[in-house]
Amino acid sequence: MNTFADFLKNPFSLKTAVGYKNMVWGISLMLMAASYSIDNKVFRLVVAIIALIMSIISFATLFHKKENEDEMYSRHIGKASDLTVSLITLALMLFAFLSTVLRKYFSTEQILFFSAGLAGFLQGLLFNVFEKIGY
Repeated sequence: MNTFADFLKNPFSLKTAVGYKNMVWGISLMLMAASYSIDNKVFRLVVAIIALIMSIISFATLFHKKENEDEMYSRHIGKASDLTVSLITLALMLFAFLSTVLRKYFSTEQILFFSAGLAGFLQGLLFNVFEKIGY
């Protein structure tokens, strides 16, 4: 039976150390962006606390032992990053277009938090996909 303590004793796989970490970090930032839209202060505080905990967990993985990086890791993280930048640029252009057409404007904080969160989430997701399929 694996326990959480056993999980922490073993080195993280690159998939866990990079992929899932970036996905959790991205979700925490997107939660913060969503909290800016809600007027309920209690709900915003709860969301902010959850996002802070998720960010601390993501940050803590930087100091945990992980597998050695290899050539495929460099290739996959590079491809994931390149594709993420392209998708974020496309998403921001679409976001600007929809904001203009729908006449719905968002604050700079919402846009920055959401785009940074989406970037982290996409990079982690794409890295895990590339690691799995060996692309």
